[in-house]
Amino acid sequence: MISRAGQLSSMLTTTPLHGSRNKIINGNFDIWQRGTSQSVGGYGSADRWLFYFGTGSGVVSRQAFDLGQSDVPGNPRFFCRHVVSTLSAAGIGTALGQRIEDVRTLAGRTATLTFYARAEYEQVLGARAVQDFGTGGSPSATVETPIGEFTVGQTWQKFTATVSLPSIAGKTLGSNDNSNVRIDISRNDAATIGGYVDVARVSFVEGDATAEADPFSPRHAQQELALCQRYTYAIEAINQPYLSFGGGGYCDTASFALIPVSFPVVMRSDPSLSISAPGHFMIRRPGNNLVEPSSMAINVSNRYGALIGIAASGLTAGEPVFLHANNNTGARLLFLAEL
Repeated sequence: MISRAGQLSSMLTTTPLHGSRNKIINGNFDIWQRGTSQSVGGYGSADRWLFYFGTGSGVVSRQAFDLGQSDVPGNPRFFCRHVVSTLSAAGIGTALGQRIEDVRTLAGRTATLTFYARAEYEQVLGARAVQDFGTGGSPSATVETPIGEFTVGQTWQKFTATVSLPSIAGKTLGSNDNSNVRIDISRNDAATIGGYVDVARVSFVEGDATAEADPFSPRHAQQELALCQRYTYAIEAINQPYLSFGGGGYCDTASFALIPVSFPVVMRSDPSLSISAPGHFMIRRPGNNLVEPSSMAINVSNRYGALIGIAASGLTAGEPVFLHANNNTGARLLFLAEL
């Protein structure tokens, strides 16, 4: 007879409940729409992950697991390497973290953080949950709850701990609809220890999962990408000489063109636009005539799509145009709606 625990385990691993259990997005570090490394804090490489270097400096990079390794379960492809090259001042830590949308998430409930880590030099990592009520108006102050401290050595180890997230009863949300629960994994010894820290297979699930071998609950690759695209959508021209959106755009005037973009998923909010470099793009007119833009920006947008406004001379009002990636330079457009 199957036990109740076995029935629950079966439900969590064989039904649609399975993929929604893990509140961390891109916990396997599979998706890197912005690039595969960064040397400044904030968002810059692995999707959904924030990186901090304190007052020091360093680099974050994507690293590949050896095929068939068994130290970290689930056969993950990648892990994240966080290197500190210049040490922070005392008390100023370095960390990676993720903002989970909506401060209501798991409020008043028990949750379990699980991750795998190793370090160049033995050191202590600390984890915390920060309930952030957003911005705009008069939101309540953030509430920080420690999750645990973990001594990390030079070989891969599993680390897991539970946390009871406080109730949010009586709290006030900000008016900008950007509340979140941030999970941070930080170097508690950042003032004295540098080198790399490798992190892999991060999960944050409801309940006490500390006895489970692997509560990660993987999703299909396309599901994971779609979840990431709610916050960041990248259009790249690597090895593709032309970027054309929605059949191309048109010239509104002799000096201004509009290019429509449809997003593959509904984004979290109206996005901003980041352009790899102005010289990466040209306007392709009929007859393959190329015109260099003087500026590019979002003209109008919502959560479903955008019109990119492009200023340039030498156009003809009403003619169709395409956006051309100049000489396959790695041109990239990033639509950003991060928390």
